[in-house]
Amino acid sequence: MEGTPQGAICSSLLANVALDGLADLLASRFPNPHRRTRSYFGYVRYADDFVVTSPDRGRLEAAIPVIQEWLAERGLELSEEKTRIVHIDDGFNFLGFHLRRYKGTLLIKPQKEKVLAKLTQIRAWLRMHIHTKQEEVIAHLNQTLRGWSLYYRHVASSKVYVYVDHRLFRMLWTWARRRHPHKPAKWIKAKYFHTIGTRKWVFAVKTKDRRGQPIMRSLAETRRAIRRHVLVVGKNSPLDPALRDYWHKRARWRAQLRYDANPVKRSLAARQNWRCPICHASLLNEELLDLHHRQAVARGGTDELHNLDLRHEACHYNAHGEASNHSMRSA
Repeated sequence: MEGTPQGAICSSLLANVALDGLADLLASRFPNPHRRTRSYFGYVRYADDFVVTSPDRGRLEAAIPVIQEWLAERGLELSEEKTRIVHIDDGFNFLGFHLRRYKGTLLIKPQKEKVLAKLTQIRAWLRMHIHTKQEEVIAHLNQTLRGWSLYYRHVASSKVYVYVDHRLFRMLWTWARRRHPHKPAKWIKAKYFHTIGTRKWVFAVKTKDRRGQPIMRSLAETRRAIRRHVLVVGKNSPLDPALRDYWHKRARWRAQLRYDANPVKRSLAARQNWRCPICHASLLNEELLDLHHRQAVARGGTDELHNLDLRHEACHYNAHGEASNHSMRSA
């Protein structure tokens, strides 16, 4: 790890390599007296962060010197600030989540400090962009909050999403008031907040045509029944060609979760058997995706599903480029 700066592209990989083998060390040094499982400890790691669990505090205290010695051989050391032993009933933070047992039930929620930090970041951005166009503000916030909300969608986040939606509304109202300090509240509401479907007070740009209307998305759209993350079975590797079907099914499952907030894309992907109609490659290869109108809206096409398909962004762009060149040659 020496010479690798924190946050470098390869730092997470190197940390995983360096920490590989710690679980086996704990299992060999502290055998399980009950013999139901090989290890007496639970062990979870992500990059250079890891958690060791045990039903016995004494065993955890005894394990710390062993871990320190093992890390020292690799030029690493435990962080004194982050290393502590806590009871699950008191809870602890890990990777932006707060884990705590309530009346015998483990609940995982977004970490309070991370939520408040995100809101502080958004508030600071809005203060620096008072004169930015409303559609640009909507685009920025939608992009920022979509990834943030999807990160927490596998845990108990419903109440947090409601809280963040409320705080965002107050921030956007303040942003609009600062833009027009001499306008009455009724005028500001009519200009920036509208009723769209069953939603009231939606921060959106007023347009005659609702298609393509810039709308501030609500985190309530991400709220669904809790979907637990499914662990990879055993030591299955995506590099094993014999497990190609397993990884394809897993990618489809993850894509369905990703498209839950956009049922149109989910329906189109399923109709196309999760393949791009241009290159015929999988839509699950992490490339950006675009919606394509088979008949252009300018020529009378609609946003109905029968007039849409889902393509890789690059395929969509190239197809439009070829169509444009063909049109020029025909002219």
